Amino acid sequence: MKKYVISILMCIVPVLGTSAQNFIDSLIQVYDHASIEEKRIMDITMTKLENEWKRTQVKEICGIPFGEKKEVALEVLKRKFGKPHFVTEDGIWYQFITYGGINFESVLFYFQSDGKRTYMNSCSFFFQKGNKHRQTYSRF
Repeated sequence: MKKYVISILMCIVPVLGTSAQNFIDSLIQVYDHASIEEKRIMDITMTKLENEWKRTQVKEICGIPFGEKKEVALEVLKRKFGKPHFVTEDGIWYQFITYGGINFESVLFYFQSDGKRTYMNSCSFFFQKGNKHRQTYSRF
């Protein structure tokens, strides 16, 4: 019975908008009160999920691995897309580029610093939908 409760928690709780930390706390609480057999089933399930997430995890974008130094990323991006529209301490901004066959209005590469070096931690792609009277922007 508990394995069904756990399955339901794993599927429904995130959909209902509970924060990730509350979800994790709920899973830990259920795990702490589970029998040895139920813990074994949960361990197998979570190991399968973890392996699948690792297998499908995005490790790079536009040829830039996440964690790459900003200086290296900038050189690669210049070769690929030309001069950026704007460069700041924590970002590189391109306008009107095509990537993966899709035309984007803007692409922002974000960087963070650990005090010693600056490295890429995320990237956002924006494109315009609609006509000139009704426009919305979508972010990937």
